[in-house]
Amino acid sequence: MPSGPVNQGVAPPPVTRSASPAAGLVLAGAVAATPGSYELPVCSRSVVDQQGLPCCVSCALGASVEVLNGAWPSLSPLFHYYVARYEDGGANPAGFLFLEDALNTLVVKGICTHDLDPAPFTDTGAATQPVAAAYADALARSLSQTSLRPWYQQALSVSNAAWIRDQLNQNHPVIVSFQLPMTYPDTFLDQNFEWTDPNKFAASDSGHCVLVTGYNDARRTIHIQDSHGTGNFDQGRWWMGYDIVDSAQIQAVYCLLS
Repeated sequence: MPSGPVNQGVAPPPVTRSASPAAGLVLAGAVAATPGSYELPVCSRSVVDQQGLPCCVSCALGASVEVLNGAWPSLSPLFHYYVARYEDGGANPAGFLFLEDALNTLVVKGICTHDLDPAPFTDTGAATQPVAAAYADALARSLSQTSLRPWYQQALSVSNAAWIRDQLNQNHPVIVSFQLPMTYPDTFLDQNFEWTDPNKFAASDSGHCVLVTGYNDARRTIHIQDSHGTGNFDQGRWWMGYDIVDSAQIQAVYCLLS
């Protein structure tokens, strides 16, 4: 696992929204209307370990498609990463994916099963072109083939946290791009595997993309599935506080629609 805020593979968007001072009121109203907690009924079957590769976006998107299609086998993040980076030009020179471009690759070209592209999470594996059968399988699983329009939606609400709660209640997996705290991944979580205070750690210049699988109003957190294997955090998962979700550290939020 990397030490320190090394960019996990998401290129920052050209424009990021500032935190809204009204977010707290909007979130309070949403919580008051439907208090409680929720976890997606179908979670990704595997917490992958991206190791040193800048492929967090592909890991998060692959896991989100697994959530939407619970009967499918495990999918191959590195297939999506190869196509988005090397064929679609959806990455910056360092190989960090642009989130909107990565979503478009998922819509048009899809993602194949792991057994058809079991490339290791290494530089060589990431740069290895998939076999023809992998492309055919991915196309059959593309969002344009399996879902009705629209295929994904960006959060444009005053409160990201309120919007995420609403999407999860509709069983829509959510992906979040955010600035890493300077202490990620070693000491940014407390004993409850929570990161709740946006002012406790300075924000780094590095970004990360993760899957959101649930929320808990009592904890005032959303549940995060990271991409560093089950040996890290709480079996690969941790909790992000609502105050951070509605802070300027969040770069972009999207959901996939079933």
